[in-house]
Amino acid sequence: MNKRVLVGALAAVVLAGLAAAAYAVLGPQPDEQARRDGCARNAADEASRLGPSWVYVNDGDYPASGPPPAPRWLSGVLDSPAGPALDAHVSGGDNPVAHDSYDFNLNVKPDRAYEDLLGGNPEEKTGNFE
Repeated sequence: MNKRVLVGALAAVVLAGLAAAAYAVLGPQPDEQARRDGCARNAADEASRLGPSWVYVNDGDYPASGPPPAPRWLSGVLDSPAGPALDAHVSGGDNPVAHDSYDFNLNVKPDRAYEDLLGGNPEEKTGNFE
């Protein structure tokens, strides 16, 4: 086999592996992804109810005039860092101006196949890693 072809093929394999590893580690940035999907992230929009604070996962990939994306399911184990009493609980931080009822939180440690649904950075203890 031609040495130049072999080196080129090897370089392509290494680059593809690095790209896959980088995406697996970094994934999409949660705040940017939420905004792209249409999630409002400011108190004025939330209080006026003009901007949604919760949206479908990856909704930005679908036209606004069309149906929403298919539901995303989650499989894992209830596991709160604060202990089993808080594995499932009513949210304590809902803004009454923007809520008709309380949110209900489930602290789930997702199975590996669903880790892309987590937002935040484990090293910085942000988002789902607080």
